[in-house]
Amino acid sequence: LKTLSLFQVLINAFNPISPIMAQNGDQSSIRKFNVLISNDDGVSAPGLRALVLELEKYRDVALYVCGPFGERSGQSNAITIGGRGPLHAFQIPSIGNVIDSYAVDGTPADSVIVACRTNLVVEDPTKLDLVVSGINRGDNSGIHVVYSGTCGAAREANHHGLPAIAVSLDDHNARAEGSYARAARIAAAVVRETLDTIHEHKEAFCRTLINVNVPGEEAFEGLHMCRQGRHSSTSDLVEVDVEDDFHERNAHKDTAICLHGVRKKKALRAFRHMNFRHVDDQTEHTDFALLSKNWATVTVLDSLMDVPLRPEHFTSRYDEKHIGLVRGIVKRVGEKLQCRCRDDQGVSLAQ
Repeated sequence: LKTLSLFQVLINAFNPISPIMAQNGDQSSIRKFNVLISNDDGVSAPGLRALVLELEKYRDVALYVCGPFGERSGQSNAITIGGRGPLHAFQIPSIGNVIDSYAVDGTPADSVIVACRTNLVVEDPTKLDLVVSGINRGDNSGIHVVYSGTCGAAREANHHGLPAIAVSLDDHNARAEGSYARAARIAAAVVRETLDTIHEHKEAFCRTLINVNVPGEEAFEGLHMCRQGRHSSTSDLVEVDVEDDFHERNAHKDTAICLHGVRKKKALRAFRHMNFRHVDDQTEHTDFALLSKNWATVTVLDSLMDVPLRPEHFTSRYDEKHIGLVRGIVKRVGEKLQCRCRDDQGVSLAQ
């Protein structure tokens, strides 16, 4: 074994690099991990900025940013196709040490596709190691993951054979970078441990995404693995005034029968979602139930949504090795952050 001087030991103690790099005396010989950051709140959102500034502390991580140029919440996996016109992407100033940053006039999933399927953002997109989506303003637990553009961007990465992490903060009033400080530290620790794990087990992580939700309250219990619950939101559909330029903006769209209605201004009415409220689910060991008790939750989500019709179908989807690797990630994050960490049954992982 190579003997380290006291000076080298002190340098390594304050040098945020992976154990893989630390084992090698020549750090320049180790390639960097290439990580794409996206979101659904827009590329200038404070959650994304806070995440980038925390991740750039890792010197072996090369960061790229590609996301929607404005808020595109609730877009799920929607993509821009058909007569909606081409996608436009434009370069924007990068935050900190980010290598390159682009904004896309499309959905979160569009943004990930641009980064993964063209050489616009990354010269060789096949060299991407991980996609991280967030940090979202507001939770993405329960049924919210179906609507979520944050989770949609992460799922899209899975579709292109990449491991992905979605991160959300359970605070809809978080509009400043400082509000995301704890969520960014947790997210960065999860990213660090995931990168060090997928170094040898990438294939196992390409079929699923890790969904992390961080409580917005000051109190913090620790990290808890869990399953998805049925927490959701509902709203009132309130009638509002029709926008004055609606007809001019939409006269070129849709089928002849719809055009007739638009041009003749027939029966035109407008509605807006308002008064959002929770549909609660406090089932034990589910994501929102734990989040509401100030646990940061870690849920593994699959892109497949059908109910297995036979036991063997369920068994074929369950990968004990993969779940064991995620448990290891949560355990090491708990150790790094010096907080409690539990599995999906509430059993401590710190053993």
